[in-house]
Amino acid sequence: MQSSGQTVLFVGDLSYADNYKYDNGIRWDSWGRFIEQSVAYQPWIWTVGNHEIEYKPDLGEVTPFKPYQHRYFTPYMASKSSSSLWYAVRRASAHIIVLSSYSPFGMIIFFLVISVLLRVSSKYINLVLYQRPDPYCWISFLTVKYTPQWQWLKGELKNVDREMTPWLIVLMHAPLYNSNDAHYMEGESMRVVFEKWFVKYKVDLVFAGHVHAYERSYRISNINYNVTSGQRYPVPNKSAPVYITVGDGGNQEGLAGKFLYPQPDYSAFREASYGHSTLEIRNRTQAFYHWNRNDDGQRVATDSVVFYNQYWSSNQRRRRLKKHHHKIVGELISMS
Repeated sequence: MQSSGQTVLFVGDLSYADNYKYDNGIRWDSWGRFIEQSVAYQPWIWTVGNHEIEYKPDLGEVTPFKPYQHRYFTPYMASKSSSSLWYAVRRASAHIIVLSSYSPFGMIIFFLVISVLLRVSSKYINLVLYQRPDPYCWISFLTVKYTPQWQWLKGELKNVDREMTPWLIVLMHAPLYNSNDAHYMEGESMRVVFEKWFVKYKVDLVFAGHVHAYERSYRISNINYNVTSGQRYPVPNKSAPVYITVGDGGNQEGLAGKFLYPQPDYSAFREASYGHSTLEIRNRTQAFYHWNRNDDGQRVATDSVVFYNQYWSSNQRRRRLKKHHHKIVGELISMS
């Protein structure tokens, strides 16, 4: 459990206690003791996963995330969040935003409606129906705008100061882009809601888990998705983040080894092996990233990339940074 990292980013699924129907908290406690040797000496930034929901009405437990929230506290009030499940922290030169994939998060929920059963006019239930070739089935979009998480993220992105924290990183559990058969498209509804904001505010990196494998994307977006016009595929976008799935840290369920073929154009690297990632932020313009395979018992750097900051990599901001640097150097020389 030793690490030279200054911060650990944990993207969900902690103890897997929910796999044991009558667990009384013992597995949560044993998990806590297991990670204590690391957590006691370096900050861990927590993200909730599906295994933290623990909704068990047959046992009288109807409050989601209850065991998690009673054990793992987050500084959510400091970022004016209304829930410990989504929040933001500033760590060194990074502004880190944590989202909850399993809490109401935005303006669209996808579901199927069988038209034979649905006899209510759309104007009364605020539905927009997009007819499929099958006349008996529609994909329906229910508008649920202004949920607490949606409202909070909208304000939080506006408040990010890229002068103080040049790097903008988002954590979530379910990946927005995933070419593995496991959990395929489960993050699609969140992508539809938030992706345009990630592009607008030039998010650098989005880390997710859930899929027990590793995958890194190119800088792409699908914000112009329109099934009518035929624009339905991700395209290169220099303002978009890189999406990285790091659900390969170890679990009870084994690796997700079934990737979809052919490999999508947006997918830069993928592999079903156990491992972990390291991100070394060197300055406001560059960060060194490594995905390390651990299958053979040793840390083997397998996928290595130099990331350039989305906000500060533009020529105009580079010139401003260079001018500011020369001004400081000149002042120091004149003082000497």
